[in-house]
Amino acid sequence: MWMVLALTLISILPIQSSATCLGDCDGDGRVVAGEIVRLVGIAIEEFPESTCAAGLNGDRTITVDEIVAAVNGIFDECSIVSPSPTGSTTASPSPTPSAFTSPIASSTPTGTATSTANPSDTATAEPSPTITATQSRTLTPSPTLTPSPTPTLTDTPPPTATPTQTPTGTRTRTPTPSATPLPIGEFVGGKVAIVSAGLGNVQPVVAAILTAMTNGGTASPIVAGGQAPIEHRCPVSGGTSRDCTLTGTGNAKTIHLVLGADNCVTAGLWGGTAAFNGMITLDSTPFFTNTCGPPPTFASASFKMEGTPDDPQQGFVTVLRDAATNEKEYITWQLNGTATVSPAAGAPCLLNAMTLTLNGTMNAQRADGSQVSAHFDDATVVMDQIIFNQTNCVPIFYRLKFDGDARVDAAFPGADVGYGVIATLTDFFLTQDASGNRTLSDLSGELETDCFGTASLEPGTSLGVAPGTLCPLTGQFSASSDGAMAMVTYNDGQVVVQQGGNAQVYANCSAEALQMCLPQ
Repeated sequence: MWMVLALTLISILPIQSSATCLGDCDGDGRVVAGEIVRLVGIAIEEFPESTCAAGLNGDRTITVDEIVAAVNGIFDECSIVSPSPTGSTTASPSPTPSAFTSPIASSTPTGTATSTANPSDTATAEPSPTITATQSRTLTPSPTLTPSPTPTLTDTPPPTATPTQTPTGTRTRTPTPSATPLPIGEFVGGKVAIVSAGLGNVQPVVAAILTAMTNGGTASPIVAGGQAPIEHRCPVSGGTSRDCTLTGTGNAKTIHLVLGADNCVTAGLWGGTAAFNGMITLDSTPFFTNTCGPPPTFASASFKMEGTPDDPQQGFVTVLRDAATNEKEYITWQLNGTATVSPAAGAPCLLNAMTLTLNGTMNAQRADGSQVSAHFDDATVVMDQIIFNQTNCVPIFYRLKFDGDARVDAAFPGADVGYGVIATLTDFFLTQDASGNRTLSDLSGELETDCFGTASLEPGTSLGVAPGTLCPLTGQFSASSDGAMAMVTYNDGQVVVQQGGNAQVYANCSAEALQMCLPQ
């Protein structure tokens, strides 16, 4: 704040003086902007006296009047440093110059004048929290000086403009950037691929619930261990089971529903198949529409996904295979949370949308050797705009909206280390189309991460990811953060980052430079 005050009050044009002036810190016979900054710093005890030894009054203190007198010395004449400790000399007002500089802050020295602080010097002035200019010239701001971390002082070289006698208003120069722009393109170029892969695997959760609830294949007894459980045959192989208990009547009705999947293979993404194995338990909240069916229906319920009765800790398993190459993705879920459905009246797949609150972990292994995991902590996910395949209730087109906390980690084949990102998601949308031979994804919204702060994403063309892989092959999106903007393009697996008029090409999204982290 004090730097903004000083630089706003003064002209950028130094005036020569034949004697040592008040504020002439280096004794070169003139007062410049940086020296006024030093005076203010000494007044609020941010700088030692040694930073302006030649320009201090005889009593080694700085007062409001002395700072104003030093500012006057920049305009036309200066107050001579006096050995007397009892007062300061104030120059008479002179015509206001026509131009003032806008505040310029820089974290990197750009001038030639520097000053070295002496740790042994101690300021003797009481800090004055408020400095008010009382001169009759057009120096009217009365800001509050707030101590802040000591910056590197920079004397701005004077321009060659000559002040005129007629005020012409304030002229603003193009501000100098305070730091190198954040390389947001490199930060998100690789990590967005990881986040997209981790969040996109919410689809098998909804698919597993709907498959087990709506599977209406032939019910046949399967003899195992002397028992004869009833299963519903799945379209390809395996089966599903439902064990439902209804309690209460009217608005007090609840259901306890256990959905089982015994290597149930059905139609899946990319024109291929999806295989489910494990248990899903749902306990509905009281509501009059709850029913065991068939098919069972509920408005809202707590849920838990786990492994088979023989090994519940294994987790619920989904195996996805595409039609062309039979490449697979092996996903294990250990999740709990809540599920709320928006029913679709008369529709075979029961719902228009589903809202999930997720806690727990997902781990996925892909055919290319990459692995990705996602851990959710009360993250809210809404799946809507759903289009199901023609034979059963597997979503192949959908939109996912995320709010909350998630951690996504990835390991790439041949890499010595893994990479990850912790993100807080705010209105973060992931729209996916897996009806063709690859998953097409569009991303938009805000990610607040532990690696690069907050980034806003805008979709360009859909990111295309082949089955069994993690890095996009095609697509484009833009990212912005703290005023920095970048365009990220995936071209045959390569990643092109365009920022600030420059373009950088990386071999793929696993390139180490695209996985760098700047801790926040």
